[in-house]
This record gives sequence, structure tokens and C-alpha cells, in this order.
Amino acid sequence: MADSLMNGVPDLKGTETIIPPHVDPRLPPFQPHRYPHCGDAVSLVIPTPNKSKGKTLQEAFRERAPDGIVAHTVTIPFDSGVGEQLYNEAGIIGAHSRISNALSYLNTAEYQETFKLKGIGTVIVASIENYIQTDNVDRPTDYGIVAIHNAATLQRHAYHGASQYLLLTSIVHAFLVLKDIQIKDG
Repeated sequence: MADSLMNGVPDLKGTETIIPPHVDPRLPPFQPHRYPHCGDAVSLVIPTPNKSKGKTLQEAFRERAPDGIVAHTVTIPFDSGVGEQLYNEAGIIGAHSRISNALSYLNTAEYQETFKLKGIGTVIVASIENYIQTDNVDRPTDYGIVAIHNAATLQRHAYHGASQYLLLTSIVHAFLVLKDIQIKDG
């Protein structure tokens, strides 16, 4: 078996391509949560223990946020609820689950007090999930999905792509739309 695999590897060389997503992701609505509006600062909530994904979201927001925007980042790890290796629709389901759990968790007295102390007026929850698409594609494809929800405006967006650049571009666009602010070009 190892020999047949090794003989097949040269046949695959040069066949790799970036495959565009087969459909736009549909991010279901989130249950509305009302948090106190205590100022102009933004709370960026990242509901994953994955430090790389958290760093990507945090850096994308901070690098492109308008001057004067105060952002406080909090990581609250939640399980996606769909397993370790996600396939097909499980990507969007996992992102939705993490964001939903974080929104509910923020509805505690502890976080209400934090909003007051830090002058939080906008709560944005963002999640990145990686998944393998096997349905409706010629061959299995590894994608990433970015889901972002603004709890103050109830706006939500999801984007997916097959590269780090596409995901970062999606994050920037989502923050622009959700915050209704002018993001600096990066």
C-alpha cells in the first residue's frame, strides 16, 4: 500500500488548485441579547481556545480599526458541538454554535459589570472554523469560514475561502459592515 501511495504522489503534483466555495454560507440568526451600552469601546469576543485563530481575528481588527477605537478582546473557549474534524455544513454550524454560546455567556452580571468598567458599547463575536467540503465538489477541499456577529446591531456575516488571504479579507470586510465604520485599507 505504501508503494502505491508513493507512486500516486507524482501523479498529483501540479494538480492543486484553489477552488472557490461552492455556495455562500448561510449564517442563521442569533437569539438577540441586549447588553448595556456603556460607551464607545468595542468588545471583541473570540469563542475558541485556538490561539492562532484568536490572534488572526484580533490582529485583523486592530490593524484596520479606525484611529481612536478602543477594543478589548476576550477569549472565552467554547466547543463547536460538531466534533474535531468538520465536514460540509458542520463548518457553519460549529461557528454558529460557538458564537451563540458566547452570547449567552456574556449575559451574566460579571460581564455586565465589565461592560460598565471598560466603557463597552459594541459587542462583536467572531469565530473561524476550518472544514473539509466533500459534498457537491469534484474532490475534497479544505476551507475556512469566518462568522462575525455584532450584538448591538444584530448584523451577522459569514465568509469562507481556501486561503489565509481570503479569510483575512473576509474578516476585514465583515468588521467594516458590522461596525458601520471606515476600516483603513491594509
